[in-house]
Amino acid sequence: MIKSIKRLWLSLVCMLSVAYASAQQSNVTSPMMAPHYGVAIQGACIYSEPWNNLPEGELTPMGIYQMEQSGGYEIKPFLINSAVYSNGGGAFIGNNFWFVWRQRDPTGQVTLCQREKLDLTTGKRENMGICTNDLMATAAGTAVDPTTGDVYGIFWDSENMSSRELGIIDYPNGTRTTIATISQALYALCCDKTGQLYAVTQSGKLVKVDKTDGMLTEVGNTGIKPSVMQAAAIDTYTNKMYWTALYKNAAGKDEAGLYEVDLATAQATKLASYPNLDEFSALRVLAPKAKDDAPAPATDLTAAFDKAATNGTISFKLPTESFAGTAITSELSYSVSVDGENIAKGKGETGQDVSVEVATSTGLHTISVVVSNSAGNSPAAAISKYTGYDKPLAPTNIVLSIDETSNKAHLAWKAPALGENNGYIDTENLTYNIVRHPDEKELKNISATTLDDELPQATATMYSYDVTAVNHSHKGKTATSNAVMYGNGYEVPWTEQFDNASALNLFTIIDANNDGSTWGWSRFKTKAVTYTYNDKNAADDWLITPPIALKAGKKYILTFNEHVTLAKFPEKMEIKYGKGTDPAAYTVAMEKTTYTNSEFETQTVYIIPETDGNYHIGFHACSDANSGLLYLDDLTLDVEPEATAPAAADEVKASAAEYGTNPVTISFKAPTKNINGSALQTISKIEVKVKNGDVIKNFESPDPGELLSCDDDNATKGINNYIVTAYNESGAGKRAEVTAFVGNDTPSGPQNITASGNEDGTLKLSWTAPEKGKNGGYINKSQLSYAAYTVDDEGYADLYEENLKGYSVSLAELDNTGDQRFEYFGAQAVNKEGESDIMPSNSVIMGDAYTLPFADSFANGKLAHDMWYSERTGTNGFALSSNTSADNDGGCVSFQAAEDKAIASFCSGKIALGNCDNPVLTFDYYCNAGAENILLAEINRAYIDTTLVKTIDFSKETGATGWRHAVVNLRQFRQAPYIQLAFLTQIAKAGDMVMIDNIRIENNPELFVNGIKTEKKGRDKAYDLNGILQDTGKSHKGLFITGGKKMVLK
Repeated sequence: MIKSIKRLWLSLVCMLSVAYASAQQSNVTSPMMAPHYGVAIQGACIYSEPWNNLPEGELTPMGIYQMEQSGGYEIKPFLINSAVYSNGGGAFIGNNFWFVWRQRDPTGQVTLCQREKLDLTTGKRENMGICTNDLMATAAGTAVDPTTGDVYGIFWDSENMSSRELGIIDYPNGTRTTIATISQALYALCCDKTGQLYAVTQSGKLVKVDKTDGMLTEVGNTGIKPSVMQAAAIDTYTNKMYWTALYKNAAGKDEAGLYEVDLATAQATKLASYPNLDEFSALRVLAPKAKDDAPAPATDLTAAFDKAATNGTISFKLPTESFAGTAITSELSYSVSVDGENIAKGKGETGQDVSVEVATSTGLHTISVVVSNSAGNSPAAAISKYTGYDKPLAPTNIVLSIDETSNKAHLAWKAPALGENNGYIDTENLTYNIVRHPDEKELKNISATTLDDELPQATATMYSYDVTAVNHSHKGKTATSNAVMYGNGYEVPWTEQFDNASALNLFTIIDANNDGSTWGWSRFKTKAVTYTYNDKNAADDWLITPPIALKAGKKYILTFNEHVTLAKFPEKMEIKYGKGTDPAAYTVAMEKTTYTNSEFETQTVYIIPETDGNYHIGFHACSDANSGLLYLDDLTLDVEPEATAPAAADEVKASAAEYGTNPVTISFKAPTKNINGSALQTISKIEVKVKNGDVIKNFESPDPGELLSCDDDNATKGINNYIVTAYNESGAGKRAEVTAFVGNDTPSGPQNITASGNEDGTLKLSWTAPEKGKNGGYINKSQLSYAAYTVDDEGYADLYEENLKGYSVSLAELDNTGDQRFEYFGAQAVNKEGESDIMPSNSVIMGDAYTLPFADSFANGKLAHDMWYSERTGTNGFALSSNTSADNDGGCVSFQAAEDKAIASFCSGKIALGNCDNPVLTFDYYCNAGAENILLAEINRAYIDTTLVKTIDFSKETGATGWRHAVVNLRQFRQAPYIQLAFLTQIAKAGDMVMIDNIRIENNPELFVNGIKTEKKGRDKAYDLNGILQDTGKSHKGLFITGGKKMVLK
């Protein structure tokens, strides 16, 4: 199974929204400048490996990140915005980051490109609308020319991405020019202070790129072969190149880091390692904040405002030193700004205290002071100040309790004393808005910090409350209380499958030893609940079910599935039941039991309560310290029926209406027998109900064997579980369960995933649409998109392209060089409900093809070419042999059948014929004449098609047993990008053997006749040495047979 470790997904809704984010830095008016005497680099990050495992609902923290020399170039967030997905390239221009995001048009087959702008000072992202596809940059990205301000880039020419072009892009106007076609893949485009473009080739060569014609001039080898999108920038002060490189290391593992590249020699020096494989689409090196002789920033900057006043006083002290730290004595000028707007100017002496009166509006403001002298401006000193009434922080210490005798909930909390922005809070006049869950009842304008709320009578559910403070119409953040169970017990049959984390909301978890290691939901390996061990303390942890209504004297069956991590880490558990949630008074249902099974096994426990009532069942983990994990899943409690009660209904089905809508129709055949197998005489009723829910219909006194059906008009979106139970005088019979999916389902995987070849030697991946959803539900095929993946040798999938609306994608951008190796690919179906599993393709061979002459005689039982492989249907396949050979070199390949009618193949790697005149295949085979064995030779033409070129039926062979020679003309394949040779054999009887040796493919114009002429009429039929009739209309050199005689034309 392919592990779905993948790149990034973003929904169209998310990407088209306007998102805001605040940069967290001390100096908000000059965030785009470097600290003194240190390099600072900003980059747009589009992928980091931890993003694959974000909690459900958490947004991907894409955006702008910063790496500073003083911090070891550690990647730190600067401006996070989950919608800044610059997978189509981007550029830093002034205080804005312009970028292109690409996706598939939901109504067609073309690439949809969005042009976006991110304001780096406010965090506001602006969608500039759909743009033409040729604005989409390749993995090389873009580079800003500091001499002209032009933004150069390597772009795709069209939606088909058939070629790369060097051009200049105008992001604000959404246009670009084309300078030249680029013949190969480039990465990490950047520009030095003179305007010279540089880039890195796929083989790791640093090259200069001519801005006038796109010609490449090699500088040297960096030693790093880049993959996926790369970004680089050159410091215009030092002319040093910085590159966030992603590549495979010597062990074939993905690696990433920041490198400094010498533009004269191409030597790459690693400055930092990035183990999270962070991928950047654009970089820039920040300029210093000020000139050395300019003033240092103002100090002691404060803002004084009384309570909620919007008018106040700004105070600060003028500096006594320059930016470089030397003393200054000249008169200084200053400028005070609020939110970037200048409100006061003046002059003063060094070290002078200055105060300025300002007027603002309610809200968070940035107040900054810039000091200047004849050398220039200082860096800005800035503070943030909220004026007016602030939004209050969330209430704290929220405690919920429920009095079951009065059916009332009591809620208490502590009022906030501070604002979200450290602004003014009128604590004496705060009010509160309250929402009760799960029924979403709202209570507003509560002035007290307590609440008594009457609860409805219903099946047990978990209640909690949200509390939001309001400060003069300014709503603060919401806090949520603890959750408390209240209500009537569930009816049997009761079940819990722990399909999601919210299932635990109905359970009570008690960490009795308070060691922090207790029960929790597991999303890994299986959706289940787990107890996690503590390395010091033995387990003492309870998982307690919601209340379940039981009857005295009835025998109830509790079943559950369990397993442990490994047998060498046994786990222990006991089970008790009782009323209330204090297990101290519970009755033992299962004594302490030790489990060692590492796969799920089903366990059964019986419970017979002495009185009617609502009962809880407690699963008590009591394992030794430092063990492993104990998994629980599929809890079910049901009453054991009498032997004379009805058997289960037959032919039970449930299906949603057309397009997965309501109603769900449940149909079945009434039982005809009792559980003990005797004939069922009468049925008092058949109950159809939602599992753990309400009765849909009671069929009164139906006949045994009667066909019945009913509709559930209120089925909920998702999986709906139903139970059908027949009753007679002995009570409830055996239950039948059935499920139906309502709504649009998450798609199942695409089908027929095939990696195949194109006439130019490149590959494509194709598939067909799934027919149903993951849960058997309805899917709208027209609303599906697809994603294609490459898969590494460990089975990890890496996103190649997403948002595909068609059923194929070109794989032309893959590295098809180097040693031959197997690779395979994956495809995934996606809709708004979710994504399917990634389904694997057939494997293909990648790498440089072998050239002619190609020969392998398996001398001494060894391969001359590494890429040979065997496939089989039985126990054995082809294997190297050193026992015999046709050419006396001590080696061949052989297949000895272990079963009758065994089949095996022996296949080569890629072989390039090089468009030679007359490619010929020759090989030797060991012939046991008369045996019921067959040997076939096939040619696979670059994964495009396969042709049978030679059939050897041993049953039709005559003569002595021994080695024979075969010759096959391959002229029909000479224009193929490459071929693969496959021998297929079927052996009739176990123990028989087929052997092959001395395989050669070479250009041999003398071995075959392409056409001849003869002087004697009636004698002009000619055959090649394989017995194939030749065209006699042309005269050719070569060897041929005519009139029963061998002839040579020269």
